[in-house]
Amino acid sequence: MLKRVIVGIILVGLTAALGFSGLGYIKMNTPAGSASLMHVPVLIAVFLGGFPEGIISGLVYGAVSWWKFPALGPIIHFPPRILMPIVAGLVFMLIRRLLKGKPVLGDCIGALVGSAIGSLVNTWGVLALTIPFAQDFNVAKVMQIWNAHGLKEMFAAMLIVTPVVVIFGMLLRSLKIRQ
Repeated sequence: MLKRVIVGIILVGLTAALGFSGLGYIKMNTPAGSASLMHVPVLIAVFLGGFPEGIISGLVYGAVSWWKFPALGPIIHFPPRILMPIVAGLVFMLIRRLLKGKPVLGDCIGALVGSAIGSLVNTWGVLALTIPFAQDFNVAKVMQIWNAHGLKEMFAAMLIVTPVVVIFGMLLRSLKIRQ
């Protein structure tokens, strides 16, 4: 239990640090203004810690994002950041369960697919909510944002999250903290 709390604190802190320092956002010349890597620690939190850690990291991501882009309002910032770790965590758990006798392979494929789906839930959740709730956003603008950085954010998450989860998963298993 204490180890889960420590993992959660570290990843929530990383989420906040990336957001408030600006390192979690990559400036781009699109209507969104920047691409995001803020979903990466949220995904790592849910895969290594569990649903509470992932959802709390997602709430921090939503709060930082609302602070950074206040004009969009909380209805755009929070729901996708709460839903993302839930969906990604369920995908991760399902794949690990299907590959039960192979924990490293389960972590690898689970993190890869879970990161892709979690990233899509986050990106499309935000983009879908901007159409009815944000001024000056329409389908054409949303598609321009998706084309500019939607898939790049997804592949970045897959490339960063997967090795972190596999390596820390092996470490946690060797320390008998995780199965």
